[in-house]
Amino acid sequence: MPKTPRIPALVAAYGVAGVIPFWACAVAAAVFAPSREALLQAQLVYAAAILSFLAGARFAAAIQRQPVEATTLSLSMVPPVLAWAAAGAGAALGYSAGLGLGMAAGLAVQGVWDRRAPGLPAWYPRLRLWLTLGAVSALTVGALV
Repeated sequence: MPKTPRIPALVAAYGVAGVIPFWACAVAAAVFAPSREALLQAQLVYAAAILSFLAGARFAAAIQRQPVEATTLSLSMVPPVLAWAAAGAGAALGYSAGLGLGMAAGLAVQGVWDRRAPGLPAWYPRLRLWLTLGAVSALTVGALV
């Protein structure tokens, strides 16, 4: 069985750096109870930004193929709209565990979809697994504090 190529160090470093805000918000919300709502709201908005970023990556991959992959292109438009709606609901109604867990579910679905994406580097599914687990677990912790 061939060994999966290593994740490039810079990509791995940026990926880990991208998970830090998820955990920083969750831990700070647990420690600084008076700021809990604001910190979890920040986590929710960050999750919306990351989900939109990931969908944009799939959009970019889809337009690289010829002919353009219409299904992937169309589906990649859904996560940013749902993330925007969740972040907007949080801003209007206040943070809720349901919104946090909903965003975690959105990132999990995106992660599964990304792991099955054709035409991406062989190391990409492994990277997405670890980053998705990091983000989803932090959002879950945030919803539970």
